[in-house]
Amino acid sequence: SDIFKMPEGIPLVEGSIISDAISTPYHAVVNRARVKPGENVAIFGCGGVGLSTVQMAAVAGGNVIAVDIFDEKLEYAKKLGAVETLNAKEHEDVAKVIRKMTGGGADVAMEVIGYPPTIEAAYNAVRWGGRVIVVGYTHKDITINAGRMMFREIEMKGSLGCGLQDYPVLLNLIASGKINVKELVTHRYPLEEINEGLAFLDKGDPSLIRSIVIP
Repeated sequence: SDIFKMPEGIPLVEGSIISDAISTPYHAVVNRARVKPGENVAIFGCGGVGLSTVQMAAVAGGNVIAVDIFDEKLEYAKKLGAVETLNAKEHEDVAKVIRKMTGGGADVAMEVIGYPPTIEAAYNAVRWGGRVIVVGYTHKDITINAGRMMFREIEMKGSLGCGLQDYPVLLNLIASGKINVKELVTHRYPLEEINEGLAFLDKGDPSLIRSIVIP
């Protein structure tokens, strides 16, 4: 069946973001990255999907390093489980900083923006045998060193959506309180103010994580 019961205690308003905003990070972290307890996980991008990825990786037991260009987003990342944060505007080579922080590179690097330079930075941030997961979408080309992939046995994968078979486990995580859905909804708009909401979204204000329209 394509229909699942909403966990008790989660209002429909906040629960409306579970499909995609929460489920896409679940698939990326659990099925594609296969994050294990104690692994260093660098997450590039702390937008709506990125912050859910931070939270999901932390729940999986990863030591999360969150990367963004807005301090407000990084503060949210800390609340959701990141143990370290990096403002990319303050570092010339973020990948190098991550390699130094982790003693050789992250076990997993996840790009959740869809911007070629950050995909390349994620690739350069992992250790020998590391995994790079591309969650963000871009139609543009990227440039990576193929020799680095071969010699270091780096895995690079894409991640798209989430299968129906994963929803029961995901919903149990939400019902148990391990995944905080309410914290991710920062703005609410009545239907008659939908244009204002879209304008604020287009503005790119860092205080916005997820906005919803309430009929």
